Amino acid sequence: MRTAPWAGDLAALQRLSRHGVITSVRLRELGVSERSISRRCQPEGPWRKLLPGIVQLGEHPPLSEQLLTAALLHGGRDAVLTGVEACRLYGLRRLPLPHDVHLLIHNSRHVSSRGFAVIERTMRLPEPTVLQGFPIAPLNRAVLDACRRFTELEPVRNLIIEAIQYRGCRVDSLRRELDAGSNRNSRPARRVLTDLADGAVSVPELVAQRLWQQAGLPPAFWNRVVVDSDGNYLGKPDGWCDAVAMAIEVDSMDFHYAKDDYRKTIQRNLRYQEAGIVLVQILPTDLRDEPDRIVVALRKAYKMASCRPRPDVRLRDGDQGR
Repeated sequence: MRTAPWAGDLAALQRLSRHGVITSVRLRELGVSERSISRRCQPEGPWRKLLPGIVQLGEHPPLSEQLLTAALLHGGRDAVLTGVEACRLYGLRRLPLPHDVHLLIHNSRHVSSRGFAVIERTMRLPEPTVLQGFPIAPLNRAVLDACRRFTELEPVRNLIIEAIQYRGCRVDSLRRELDAGSNRNSRPARRVLTDLADGAVSVPELVAQRLWQQAGLPPAFWNRVVVDSDGNYLGKPDGWCDAVAMAIEVDSMDFHYAKDDYRKTIQRNLRYQEAGIVLVQILPTDLRDEPDRIVVALRKAYKMASCRPRPDVRLRDGDQGR
């Protein structure tokens, strides 16, 4: 049997692919017949068809970059990756696995969703950022596109808060992006952004705010800088009851007990102690598992703080009215 020219140099096909993914059209241009493509993509064959007209040059389960490449080839020119997989490329980690690959294309183009490639036509096609070789939507857009596809509030909270805490998103810019886009399933994101406008920057802090209100204590400030009488920095507590100089800190073991973070936490607590500030430290798991106990603890700490002379500490100028 005569062997096709390309069959003797399969490595060349790999080099001409991207991450081992290539279109059937390109394979035919390289001399691979439609019959050979079909035969090699059979269940027991050495290749696999990922999407219509898109082939993985290997039989192993596709890797993430192969799925992204296949989806973008399906989306065609100017397709932009958004949603969960774009957020993953930005380094966000509080994301569901596995997930469809969500692409944006211009409204004038006619490409349909197929398999794991979810196509959204839009008049607001963003200018992409290239990360790891993939064209992806700006972070604000990617986060909110992901949130619109979640069915529960918790993952929306987690993703938005992580984007704010660790990737520099701002509540106001997220809100502008949300207002400019589709209203489809935007209510969960709007609710989270409204909560965050009050100052909380993590899900546990949102819970702490609600428990503080449940405790019936005077209004508290959230994430404001506290200074001593000379204006020296003491800390930026998660919660601050100015009436009695009482700080609330929600200290996650994930982010506060690495070696450097632990040292900073100890130094912060010493500053509070030396300044006479009453500190309530709370673990996020306690907020979740024992909210009634936390409410009691807050009330007791407030009572104790109100029984001693208030130390000469204050919110930094400009933070009192925020």
